[in-house]
Amino acid sequence: MSVLQRSGKGRMNPSDKVAIDNNLDIIRRSVQRALSINPKDFTCYMNLGMLEAQVGNIDKAFEMLSKALAIAPTEKDLLGMTFDLMNRTKNYDKVIEIGNNLLQRQPDSAFLLYHVSNAYLNNQNYKQAYDYADKGIKIINDKKINLERFNLNNGMLYYIRGVAAYNLKDNSVARNDLTEYLKTAQSPQLKTNAGKILSEIKGME
Repeated sequence: MSVLQRSGKGRMNPSDKVAIDNNLDIIRRSVQRALSINPKDFTCYMNLGMLEAQVGNIDKAFEMLSKALAIAPTEKDLLGMTFDLMNRTKNYDKVIEIGNNLLQRQPDSAFLLYHVSNAYLNNQNYKQAYDYADKGIKIINDKKINLERFNLNNGMLYYIRGVAAYNLKDNSVARNDLTEYLKTAQSPQLKTNAGKILSEIKGME
């Protein structure tokens, strides 16, 4: 069994914990050596940050990822990992802060617009979620952008705008967008939620 696997009800075996701690110490020392040679190598911080997150050291993970972002603030893989971790820990305000700062330099980034609009949706700020997703949809359609290269689905922007529109009482946009989302839906949970909203809209008509 890998030292990163857990046994029984989410608990980590004591022997696994020792092995992980030893591995982290080795990796931390390796990172310091690598950075002494090339202080601009953000991948050292990124990889260590993801390992810290994997073993539950969330604060340390954010510290490492923040150092990586200070070196490479526009690196898409790094941003994706950071945003994913922030979403899993429900740190939506931080996604919004980082995303909006970067959007000042990259206002037409559909990648950033997706993450920020999704964070606004999770924070139940439906007006902002709608506006950011709306801009993202216009950009991907005008520029023929496919977000799959960032492991995202273009349909997610329609989902965000559709759910936001529903909460803003704009059932027409909600119906059209959620119907569009269902054409490429990948998440069973979001697919169920979209179907539920569409059923409720139909019941109102």
